[in-house]
Amino acid sequence: TITVESEVGKGSSFIIEVPFELGANAGIEAIPFQPELIELKVLIVDDNQTNRDLYTRMCAAWGYRCEAASQAGEGLHLLEDAVRNGDPFQLVILDQQMAGVNGLDMASLIRSRPELKQLKVFLQVLKRS
Repeated sequence: TITVESEVGKGSSFIIEVPFELGANAGIEAIPFQPELIELKVLIVDDNQTNRDLYTRMCAAWGYRCEAASQAGEGLHLLEDAVRNGDPFQLVILDQQMAGVNGLDMASLIRSRPELKQLKVFLQVLKRS
């Protein structure tokens, strides 16, 4: 419903009421729990601290082992160290719009390394205004 109250010399008030229903599942609970993914080793590479923190908290809530890097070079170093230590990452989440080496370029660098061939890559593409 839309209600308008107006008084000359005093102004107008607009009241808009829109009914919304709450979803059955909200937030992180909306994603089904996958017990077979517990201990999944995930690397997040994003130059935005808030995004890194958010993804890290989400991954921890799902039982994943997670690390984060703020740039591509740091991320590649972590990927290579994990392979050398015999505990490689299984998934990397990349921000497409990082400064310097962007996510698409980093994905290409990952694919060019035979030791990272089995790594799953998720490229986050957000349109920023």
